[in-house]
Amino acid sequence: MRHFQRPSGLSEADDVTAALQAELDRGPGIVHLVAGRYVCAELRVPSNVTLAGEGAATVLLLPELSGTRPATWAIIRQDEATGFELRDLTLDGQAQGPWEQRDDAGESGVITHRCWGYSLSGLTIKRFRGAGLQLTRTRLAPDAAPFSNGGALDRIVAHDNFIGVRFDIRAEYLNATRLDCHHNVTGCVVHTGNVKLCNSNFCTNTDGVLIEDKENGSHGSISNCLINHNFRLALAARNAGNSMTIDNCCFFYGAIEIIDSAGIGVTSGLINCHIRTRGPRANRIAGNYIIPGEYEFDFAPATRVEGNYTDAGAWERNRPG
Repeated sequence: MRHFQRPSGLSEADDVTAALQAELDRGPGIVHLVAGRYVCAELRVPSNVTLAGEGAATVLLLPELSGTRPATWAIIRQDEATGFELRDLTLDGQAQGPWEQRDDAGESGVITHRCWGYSLSGLTIKRFRGAGLQLTRTRLAPDAAPFSNGGALDRIVAHDNFIGVRFDIRAEYLNATRLDCHHNVTGCVVHTGNVKLCNSNFCTNTDGVLIEDKENGSHGSISNCLINHNFRLALAARNAGNSMTIDNCCFFYGAIEIIDSAGIGVTSGLINCHIRTRGPRANRIAGNYIIPGEYEFDFAPATRVEGNYTDAGAWERNRPG
């Protein structure tokens, strides 16, 4: 294990990117970032290197930009890397103002592109004008264990961002557990297929979870999650054509909205919110416990609504057959 401390003569306000990058570039092993606040940007953690901090005591800060702003800007940017690990770090984008008014300026805590076999754990990612965590294009090559080992996310807290966690185009074969996305404009965005989200909280955002197809989108799973107390939409599926299984989830307040999608199944959960479906393709609302309330339910003819129940018995809005 190698320990990194702020170089002599630099203050907390000084950028340490060059010194920290040089330590990371020394190669495989663990680089321990001791407690402190470090200003840095566009760090690259090489393959088979671990960057580990001390949780809330180790804070990486996105510096203020001078001059022309790039389209995207991140504290850590990973490209074509495998076997790396980021753990027990706090990443702070330093965006100011109420989180509800956050915009998208392309700023992220971590960006991955064409990476595989990596691990992100124990991260707190906050105050970014963009996606706190942005994941794009898992590398699916013969030497990258195709169709299995994209990467693993565990114990990620994302708050006060424009988007908490974003699974973007072809960020596939990722397993994510114990995500906590709160106080974001959108808690979690899924633009990809073959992603599994489980045992997570997407609560107290403007919108909780958005599923929207891009290249090879949807056909993943969301299970055992709380999607509660979001102010506008709890769950939205838009133009998601390849199906998504959503089971054993709890929806309190907001709305479930399925628009021009196919194969979206919301099953075996608890629903206490509005539900709206639109479009000619088949989706399914089945086997859920419905808490009666003053909610609106508007189902397109192709939506299968079956086996749902309340305290009083079968839900009156089930459709026979």
